Amino acid sequence: MPLNSGYAYVTPVQVSGVSVLDFLSAHYRHSAPEVWATRLALGEVEVDGRTVAGAECLRAGQTLVWHRPPWQEEDAPLHFSVLHEDSALLAVHKPSGLPTLPGGGFLEHTLLAVVRASYPGASPLHRLGRGTSGVVLFSRGGAVGSSLSRAWREQDVRKVYRALASGQAAQDETEITAPIGPVPHPGWAMCMPPPRPANPHGRWRGSWNAAARRPCSMFRSSPADRTRSASIWPASVSHWSATPCMLPEACQDQSFPVCPATWDTCCTRTR
Repeated sequence: MPLNSGYAYVTPVQVSGVSVLDFLSAHYRHSAPEVWATRLALGEVEVDGRTVAGAECLRAGQTLVWHRPPWQEEDAPLHFSVLHEDSALLAVHKPSGLPTLPGGGFLEHTLLAVVRASYPGASPLHRLGRGTSGVVLFSRGGAVGSSLSRAWREQDVRKVYRALASGQAAQDETEITAPIGPVPHPGWAMCMPPPRPANPHGRWRGSWNAAARRPCSMFRSSPADRTRSASIWPASVSHWSATPCMLPEACQDQSFPVCPATWDTCCTRTR
């Protein structure tokens, strides 16, 4: 598999009196100090355009740049389908497995990169998780794009999550309350708790379509929290589709078979 083109990570320095090596080690803990020392020795780090060795003392207002060499990204589906296109807006269907934006070792294997190869300058108005399939809207500039960006900021857009989940629900509609917390995971140091710490139990209202393909059921809801909560709470009531790191704390010793389907998300205007 070919390498990507590498990337320059630009960081404004906001502290004074700290060495370059200590700054990198404290702010980017994904790599040990020894790893940063090696990168500095290879000339990968610059401060205000000058290559640094690591012992230099930083000043607030400087700009630090790490020139990450090309690397091999994890495989991902590099395709999308166009659902709508006009001069201001682009709506595409993102497949499961393709990250929306760069991060976590992904740069060119992202929806942003593959869309911009065909539509230069297009900017996503929102994101979906890597494992989620569904509609992603891109702005192509102009008043429409500005209006939609404002709608997202003002929460004038509702996301509807749908999934095929394993097991048959006992009732058509229910409200689920389950404790959620960080869980160790082999791929990540620790899975994060939901984004609303003031509401540790969360609340989910969903419905299941009895006509869905058995032994799976259709789950549909408009969650207040993000997709990871959408996996945790259904898993707490039956054998719902969920990744190992997304299970409720009380269910860690149980087995949850996964239905061969992915989360699908669509967006609608609410006002």
